[in-house]
Order: sequence, then structure tokens, then C-alpha cells
Amino acid sequence: MNKKTLAYILIWLTTLIWGFGYIGVEDAIQGGWGTFPLIFARFLIAAIVLLPFSFKSKWWKNKGLVLEAALNGLVLFVAYVLQTIGQSMTSIANTSFLTVMWVVFIPIFLFISTKKKLEIKNYIGVVLAVVGAFVLCSSQNMTAINLGDVLVIGGAVCFAIQIIHLERVVLKYDALSVSVVQLFTVSLFGLLGTAFTSSWNGFGSGGYIGLIYIAVFSSSLGFLFQAYGQKYIAPTQVALIFSLESVVATIAAALIYQETINEHIIAGGILMLLATLIVQIDFKKEIK
Repeated sequence: MNKKTLAYILIWLTTLIWGFGYIGVEDAIQGGWGTFPLIFARFLIAAIVLLPFSFKSKWWKNKGLVLEAALNGLVLFVAYVLQTIGQSMTSIANTSFLTVMWVVFIPIFLFISTKKKLEIKNYIGVVLAVVGAFVLCSSQNMTAINLGDVLVIGGAVCFAIQIIHLERVVLKYDALSVSVVQLFTVSLFGLLGTAFTSSWNGFGSGGYIGLIYIAVFSSSLGFLFQAYGQKYIAPTQVALIFSLESVVATIAAALIYQETINEHIIAGGILMLLATLIVQIDFKKEIK
């Protein structure tokens, strides 16, 4: 098996893992875990799991790697704070579909940073995503939008920035080493957040299965697989596959938590999936 084939397998596996990760987060939230204690515990466990495998690279001697991976971890921390608080105020389905908006944000941020002209498909994707988000977030009278949904969208913005930066970092440094530093950084900021908000009572009395799942699978393996995959697969293709995690999460939420999949979720979800597909497909290549 060549490296590119392995990369595709790992990216698809990561999509499934992250799709069920929303269930793990919900389990932890219902178990009494607060945002900062959950992030601290989740990413500390994840970092410890990967740490023994990273000793050989001696990453701590590479200041460039540590600084860039830590910066990436800081952005990831902000993303998870917004997403975790948002999920506690909205449904799993909404959280998963709105998080996937990072796929639409990536070409916009690349345009801002590189001045590369946006294609018509990007504008269409943005319009579809906005309409889809409105349908998904709105109440039955189509006038109210949950604050939790807004926070999740903010998290999606941060995820887009983190993914763009991560691609540049893993092309220069070892993916495993980057993942370890990234995870420890998120955990450290989670601890600081717990201390500054005095939320020590936010360490839950339950939800441990969800915590272990999101720590070991969603974080340790997920971010390692993502970092490896982005070494060999174009970011547009990675984003296209990752966009399907929302479908996995929605189905899992309906099966495990009996969340209702109503017409708003179906219509909004379809529009947002169309937005992510349109943005990532190379129509010129397909026509040829």
C-alpha cells in the first residue's frame, strides 16, 4: 500500500471518528463536564497517548516546530471552546452541520492571505451555506437563531484557519511531533481557562466513556491521521471528505440520543452539503 492510498484511508476513518465525536462530547456535557475542564482533560489524555511514540524525533529541541505547532494549538483551542459551548446550547445535528462551514471559509481565507481570485463556485457556495445555516438554525417561525449556533459558526471560522495553517506546518515538520505539541497546547490553555474562570467544579461526575472516546479517538488518532493525510492529499480533497462528518453525526444523534431530524435539519443540511461540494469540486477538470 502506497502512502497516498493510506492517507485516503486515514482521512475517511477520521471522518467517521469525528462524526461520532459529537456524541462523545454530548455524553461528557450531560455527565457534568464544563467547557474548559473538558478541553483540558480531553487533550491532556490525547497528548499523553501519543507522547511515547514521539520521543524518537526529539521535537522539544526544534524551536520552530514547537512555536508553529503551539500557535496552531492556540487556534484549535479557541475553536473547541466556541464549539463546545455552542453544542451545549444547540443540537448535535446543528453543531455538526455548522462546523462543516469551515470548508466554505477556507477558500475565502486563502483569498485574503494570497489574493488569489475566487471562482464563481466559491460565491455560490457561500450563498448556499448562508441560506442553509439560516434554515438549519431558525425556529419554526424562521425568525430566531440560537446563540449556540452562532458560537459554533465562530468555531468553524477558527477550524478553517487552523487547517490552513496546519497544512503549512506538516509540510515542514514531522506530523506526529506537530500533533503532540498541538494537543499539549490545547490542554494547557484548557487548564488556564479552568483556573481563570474558577470552574474546578466542572470536572464531571459522569460522561467518562464520551471523554475517553473524544480523547483517544477524536483527538489522539483523529489529529494524527489528519496531519498525516494532509501531507499526501490536497486540502480541497481532504475538506470534501471531512464535510461528510456532519451526516455521520446527525445519523448517530438520531440513533443514540433520539434527536428529531425535522424538515429544517434535512433542508438546511442538504443546502450546506451542496455548498461544501460545490466549493471543492474542480468543474473545469470534470468538464474535460
